[in-house]
Amino acid sequence: MKYILLFILLAGSSSIIKAQDTLSMKIAENKYVIKSNPRLSNPFGINFNLGGQTLALSLSVDYFITSKINVELGTGIIGTFGGLKYHINGDKNDKNWTPYLGLYLTHMPSKDLFYFGSPTEEKSFFYFPLGIQLNKNKGLTFGAEIAGTTLALNKNDKLLWGALKFGYHF
Repeated sequence: MKYILLFILLAGSSSIIKAQDTLSMKIAENKYVIKSNPRLSNPFGINFNLGGQTLALSLSVDYFITSKINVELGTGIIGTFGGLKYHINGDKNDKNWTPYLGLYLTHMPSKDLFYFGSPTEEKSFFYFPLGIQLNKNKGLTFGAEIAGTTLALNKNDKLLWGALKFGYHF
């Protein structure tokens, strides 16, 4: 747990300074047009996830701390989750599509609708997504990811998983 908190602290501290997040200017018909970064102009979002951290349907909320660092919390049919995503090229104002890497901690309580293993056994595991996300300037978002997990269905198994995410940022 110490290492997770240390990772979150280091990942967040490298981009906390908002001075790194600027607006770009484009020349259009001899005028300067300010193009805002969709991750900064619409930082708070609500998402519907197919697959993903809870292995089924889930709802989540997320917030862009900076244009590159995104924090997400959610709950689904099978458990709850929380974590960080790092958006590569997220600080580029002209990029609506950004690839990302993430780290999530997921917890499945013992009384889920679906049981993986013993019905009395609680499970916590890590979820490591690699994906791409579209942030439209008017707020709509779409994401697709593949991920590795440390969830062991059988001893020494590793699970490869993925998700589709649909949302709105405002």
